[in-house]
Amino acid sequence: MALQAPQPGWYVDPSGRHEYRYWSGAAWTEHVVDRGEPSVEPFPPRQRRQKSGHEGSQPAARLEPEVDNEAIWKAEREAKRQAQAQRDAEREAEREAKRQAQAQRDAERKAEREAQAAERRAKAEARAANEARKRDEAQAAYARGLPKRLQASAQLLGIKVKDGWVYKGPFGSLAWPAQGSRAELYAEDNRGKRVTLTRIALTGIFALGLKKKTGKLEVHVTISGDGWSVSGRTENVEGAHAFVTEWNGLYGRGVPN
Repeated sequence: MALQAPQPGWYVDPSGRHEYRYWSGAAWTEHVVDRGEPSVEPFPPRQRRQKSGHEGSQPAARLEPEVDNEAIWKAEREAKRQAQAQRDAEREAEREAKRQAQAQRDAERKAEREAQAAERRAKAEARAANEARKRDEAQAAYARGLPKRLQASAQLLGIKVKDGWVYKGPFGSLAWPAQGSRAELYAEDNRGKRVTLTRIALTGIFALGLKKKTGKLEVHVTISGDGWSVSGRTENVEGAHAFVTEWNGLYGRGVPN
């Protein structure tokens, strides 16, 4: 009856070079283990005996292993441990790669949000600057045209104003600088008493028993300076109110022409 070859596994290295060597079931392989550390070394060829009857410099390796169950158990356990350690390392490397990829995506999204926010801020600032520029231009244009508008409005009131001067008398023989003067709006009640602009604003122009001319309310506008005054009148209360406000804004606060 033929002997059955040992099962594949780890056995004591018959070459004596290592602690254990793996037996494939048919031959010794190059896989060896020393103190739990695996390595690779081809199985040495079988040595012939010398003619003198003495053995060679190295004992011949056995062709079949001697079964060492403890060695097999240790080798298999170490192999499993290393395989598990390798799998754990691979899983950890995969998790780390995923974490780094997620961190990269988060950083990119954050950078994108910050760029979008910066773009929105820049657009808002540009809009605000453009609106401020337009307001300044409109105010400058309004200020440039204000003297001419006041001159035209004064003419409707019966007051002659030209180039920053207020005229009075026959043919405008008397003239005073508009700068530093002040305009006032008032009306007269049914007893001939003055009602100032403030009172008109507080009580309402139609709540007063004011004198009327041809059934309409008439108000007075007076422009006065140091020792002089000129007056005009109109039925356009709102226009007179605007004239007084603009006149005092331009001339009444010492603003240069």
